[in-house]
Amino acid sequence: MVSTTSTEQARLCALAELDILDTPAETRFDRFTRLAAMTFDAPIALVSLVDADRQWFKSRHGLAAPETPRSLSFCAHAVAAGGMLVVPDAAADPRFADNLLVTGEPHIRFYAGQPVYNEGQAVGTLCVIDTRARTFSSEQRAVLADLARLVEAELNQTRVVAARMLAEQALKSLNTELEGRIAARTAELEEKVAQAEAAEALLRQSEAWNRTIIASSFSGFIGADSEGRVVAWNPSAERIFGWTEAQAKGRPLAELIVPAPQRAAHLDNMRRLVELGEGPYLARSVQLAALTHSGRQITIEMTLATHVWNGARYVGAFVNDISERIRIQQQMEEKEELLDAVLESIDVGVVACDAVGNLSLFNRSAREFHGFDLKAVPAAEWPQHYSLFHADGRTAMTMDEVPLVRALKGEVVRNGAMVIAPSGRAPYTLMASGRPLRSAQGKTLGAVVAMKDITELNASRNRVLESENRLRTITDNLPVLIAYLDHEQRYGFANVVHQSWLGKTSEQIVGLTMVEAFGEEYYGPQKEAIDDAWQGKASQCEHDIIRKKHARIVHSTFLPHVRDGAVVGVYILTTDATAARMHERNLHALAHTDALTGIPNRRQFELGLQSAVERAPSREKGFALFYLDIDHFKAINDTHGHAIGDMVLVEFARRVRNVVRSSDLVARLAGDEFTVLLEECGSPRDVELVAKKILQALEAPFMAGSHALRIGATIGIGLADAPGVTAQGIGELADRALYQAKAAGRNTFAIARMAELLPLDNAA
Repeated sequence: MVSTTSTEQARLCALAELDILDTPAETRFDRFTRLAAMTFDAPIALVSLVDADRQWFKSRHGLAAPETPRSLSFCAHAVAAGGMLVVPDAAADPRFADNLLVTGEPHIRFYAGQPVYNEGQAVGTLCVIDTRARTFSSEQRAVLADLARLVEAELNQTRVVAARMLAEQALKSLNTELEGRIAARTAELEEKVAQAEAAEALLRQSEAWNRTIIASSFSGFIGADSEGRVVAWNPSAERIFGWTEAQAKGRPLAELIVPAPQRAAHLDNMRRLVELGEGPYLARSVQLAALTHSGRQITIEMTLATHVWNGARYVGAFVNDISERIRIQQQMEEKEELLDAVLESIDVGVVACDAVGNLSLFNRSAREFHGFDLKAVPAAEWPQHYSLFHADGRTAMTMDEVPLVRALKGEVVRNGAMVIAPSGRAPYTLMASGRPLRSAQGKTLGAVVAMKDITELNASRNRVLESENRLRTITDNLPVLIAYLDHEQRYGFANVVHQSWLGKTSEQIVGLTMVEAFGEEYYGPQKEAIDDAWQGKASQCEHDIIRKKHARIVHSTFLPHVRDGAVVGVYILTTDATAARMHERNLHALAHTDALTGIPNRRQFELGLQSAVERAPSREKGFALFYLDIDHFKAINDTHGHAIGDMVLVEFARRVRNVVRSSDLVARLAGDEFTVLLEECGSPRDVELVAKKILQALEAPFMAGSHALRIGATIGIGLADAPGVTAQGIGELADRALYQAKAAGRNTFAIARMAELLPLDNAA
């Protein structure tokens, strides 16, 4: 297992290899923090590198401090976790609630950071910070991860490109030196052709030197004979392809490095080179696919030449693995595509120009504002061509007043109001912000301006001002509570109905929180719904308002007031639902109660039985279902009339209800058919005792008017004392027991168990 200390040391080494700490600000990183801040509508965006004791900002947008202690760093948590960290509300997060950056400047409430890597180690983050709590969608997380990968590619690009350039420069230097030395040696040999022995010695020395240069070359060198077998294989070739010189020499080159689909073409080219001394790759640099010893396919850049020795033609090639260069190039292209996609998708108009004032960027929103794409128009003609006006919409801008021109001259433009009013189209009111674009050395590269459409916002403000008086008049005359909570959750508005319902005037309420105005008992039942509204969700709840012993059942609706994507207030509408709720309760009682006896009816019984069946698997004890029939009830109706029969039914229901527990359900199904749903029965003995108590309660005469009637009952009991009980099954079990009891002579009971049928024919 790798220790935490060694893991941190490896991470710090990876950070040091970037050689970027405490370097000056660079536009290539600043553009990402500006883009991140704009994309996520966040005031602060940072490219943060987490050192041993500090976090240092390679790029910072909206924050003055160049670094902060690591102990206070949110990014250190993201680096340690090795994945994206999102803190919706730092003040509510125990990890950060006491952090000085939360309790003090810059008052962090929201944080989202994605780690960036070097050599597999998280060295820092791209993060966005807000001073207000907020949520972060899955789409926003994906965009932040994409931008972080671009920052990561930018961090690693310098090191990779620099190493590659040094290698290529060294190779070119070696090749130039080699060519010069070969030319010098050749001239010497021609001048001293008569001195054969000396020339031969010099030749051997030159060959040794050439072998030394080839052996030390950063480029791989491969030599092949006329049969395509390897005769030379330098250390760099070993590094690139993974084959040692001993493994490679004597083997066909096609088998070593040529992918199977290209081998036929390779052999054909080798044949042409050997036989004719020509081919498509001769004396020029080409890019080809190649295989390594492990079977991994790479891309190589190759320069090929041939020479004849002792009548045989040989082939020599310098090769370089350019897979990494191609990967970086692809990343750069993907980065450009991503930037283009982001600029085209945002609802902010973005316009940019180069250092001499030629427009170079005009995104989708900018095209919509103007009604057309960019044109090669001199800066002096921009105000007229693009219909640019001051905030009043009437005064045309001069060239020097155009935000992009001001930014190009070095000014940082912040939220400058302007109007675009093309002929024949509705005008747009915009807030423009811009800045100059400069290189790392401070050279002006151009300027960029972002324009946010606030047309509808201005129109809404005007409509609000115009309707405020009408709103007050209407709300004060509606029989409902209407209120507004501002961003501090204090009343900003309360209509006069608050005085009659809650005893306080609007003047007494405005400026107070709900708890301060009406107490915790009033606020508590509404808290959850209010919290949902502050999270941007419309919500509602019911609660009671009690004043001077008068209770109202009220229904409150909470609507979030959203501005620029943030909840800045909550509207409250509270209506009196007392009459409606009491009516609903009465309807519910009528639907579930037997009108004659006042006990639950068949519908309520079926609901209770289904609930008992559903709870059965979690019970420690079983339950029982009683079916009760009044003995000879038809004779009572026939002899004494239905009025007396109804009195008997009412008294029968009362006596049975008094015998059982309050948690047990007594119901009338129809006519003289009654049921008892007995909860928590452990054994047949339990239900036997209840059955006997019911029969005993029926022994006293029933006084129905002037009649004293003897009433008996027959009881069938289904006992759910085994698993697998269903409503139909327990009903059939109780019905079977009822028929057994009737067969035994009535005024008695029988019990049928789930496990086995145990009839108990006992006289009452």
